[in-house]
Amino acid sequence: MAQPYPIVGVDTGVQPRLELRDLQANPIQFSLFIQALNKIHNMRNTENEDSPDYINKPNSWWQIGAIHGLPYNPWSGDPNGPQNPDPNAAWEGYCYHGSALFPTWHRVLLLLVEQAVVNEAIAIASQLEAQNPTAKDENWLQSAKNLRFPFWDWTKLETANEGIPQLLQDPTIQIANPGGSNTQVPNPLNHYRYTLKPGVAEGVEYMGDWDRTYRWANNSERPTKEMYDQALKAFSVGTTLYLYGSEIQLQPVSWLRGKVAGLFTYDLTLNDPSYGPNMWGYFSNVGAKSAGVDPPMPTMPPSLEESHNMVHLDTGGNGSMSVNEYAGFDPIFFLHHCNVDRLYAFWEYLYPKYWIEEGWKSKTGEIVPFVTTQGSFYQDANAPVDHTTPLVPFRTDSDASDYWTSDNTRSLLETNPVNKYYTYPGIKDPKTGTEVKVDVPYDVNNLSLREQYQQVLYNEWSQDLRAVVQTHRDVSGKLPKHVNLLLKEDNEASHLRHFFITGDLPEFAFPGSYRLELYLLPKDAKQAAVHVVNSISVLGRANPDNCPACRDRRTAGSQVRGHMHLDPRVILYLLSQLDATQLPAITDLDRLTVLIQGSFGMRLVKPNGTRLAVADPYTGANNEPLEDARAPQLTLHSHVVSFKPADTTAPLKFHQTVTHGAFGDQSGWKTI
Repeated sequence: MAQPYPIVGVDTGVQPRLELRDLQANPIQFSLFIQALNKIHNMRNTENEDSPDYINKPNSWWQIGAIHGLPYNPWSGDPNGPQNPDPNAAWEGYCYHGSALFPTWHRVLLLLVEQAVVNEAIAIASQLEAQNPTAKDENWLQSAKNLRFPFWDWTKLETANEGIPQLLQDPTIQIANPGGSNTQVPNPLNHYRYTLKPGVAEGVEYMGDWDRTYRWANNSERPTKEMYDQALKAFSVGTTLYLYGSEIQLQPVSWLRGKVAGLFTYDLTLNDPSYGPNMWGYFSNVGAKSAGVDPPMPTMPPSLEESHNMVHLDTGGNGSMSVNEYAGFDPIFFLHHCNVDRLYAFWEYLYPKYWIEEGWKSKTGEIVPFVTTQGSFYQDANAPVDHTTPLVPFRTDSDASDYWTSDNTRSLLETNPVNKYYTYPGIKDPKTGTEVKVDVPYDVNNLSLREQYQQVLYNEWSQDLRAVVQTHRDVSGKLPKHVNLLLKEDNEASHLRHFFITGDLPEFAFPGSYRLELYLLPKDAKQAAVHVVNSISVLGRANPDNCPACRDRRTAGSQVRGHMHLDPRVILYLLSQLDATQLPAITDLDRLTVLIQGSFGMRLVKPNGTRLAVADPYTGANNEPLEDARAPQLTLHSHVVSFKPADTTAPLKFHQTVTHGAFGDQSGWKTI
């Protein structure tokens, strides 16, 4: 009888998960990582080697990748768990999206793949040391024990220059041998060749014929290669503007980083701490909303899942990563999710009191359960979830009879009762020397220290606020009254007004994943270039029409929450484009808002850029209207960021929030 495969982590001490390129800089560890990953990719059931269609090893890539989606089979590591998908679920994979359990469930999935890889690396290193004295002298076994699964840091500015790292593009890769020689081997980071084809997702039937995963496939029906130049464009091509001769470059990586920086703008304290679960609800996922529950802040910052969705679409294009049913098989999936887990680790370190608990707290003080609208392999759609919900199919090591819960996953502190045996490198402010380390306990009631940590983390991913302030100063001679609307300075402090757009996008507006792109309207219909300045991504099912619960949720208006920050320099650019008769009319915030409202168009596109609908006076005038139920609902806001440019230790303050009303005309959308 098959035995459960408990997820216990790698009990060789707490070791750091390194950025992929940093791991590569350690030739022995990187060699073991690649060898172990190749072994897991090629793993078959040893008891049935003559039957290539029989695979049940729970630590094989086939089994691990299939947990997230197709072929909707039970994971072999949980033989005593549910053996058939829940008939009332809208989603037949085990994973959680649009759910308060999104960060915690994926944390355990990463523990599984890390455990599988490191255990194989230890076995490889043990054999090498037994056969080769040089390997023992070079401490290959200890290197294997210190190995942890790496993350791909897609937030780096360099991503705009390289897109998907070259290390993931090459079909073969060079690894070290004991004694200093090298060997060229298949690169398991490039793709996964299916041991079995996972099946068909209706709406992308062509993927069912693929024999491997692809990113930005050159042909949907019969792909032969990947178009990494298109992936690079997805991360790098936005717009370039000129503000009185100075270049302003806006790239998707910039607004991706802005979404990440926004994670660290949640209020550090609440007047009533019992509303902490509401903060978790908004942070954890894109579906955070519940009737009778007010947001705990005037406007809520982005969610962790939003930037996650954007990277899925940017890396996938028309390929595996853009389709939930296939995404888990692509090796980049786990490198990506490891970075998502890293961001989650820093957030929970800064906001340790914001937790799932029993659910939302309503404005009348009642508990309103979190629900997972899609359901999962074992759970009904709209079933309540909380901090004790079993994270199926992952068993703990307590005789493998109990499932992990979110409580088990909580925190990477060295004092945590459930050790995960990994950490992440700290983030250090180069100006102040303050470093945030997610495994080091601190006094969480020390608000001053938490403010310092918040500033370190926000600054790691935000624009350089001091440079933005200087841009405003530089143009103040040409736009004196208008700069005064956006920037005020007193007592060595700068108060900079930021505009941003929040949006609710219908989850099932179209089959599969799609995104909203916000762009500057052209001066006239003859201008062909589209200057995109931000976006919101929806990671969806291939074909919700064949899922009754999905159709019900579409009818009910299931929404994905998104957030688009408007670069303050874009607002200055809009002002700079007004002529001498128009500029004097912009005398207050309301009139500036009217200018912003009339300066942008929007379009809905597939991950590969194919247009689905537009809201633009120059495009689609003769096309059919998009039904209201499929049209995004957007709202324009602004708030003030206060800081002291000369004092890098002074805390940031986000305040004076104003909601300026609906952004765009929902009835103005046209299909393409």
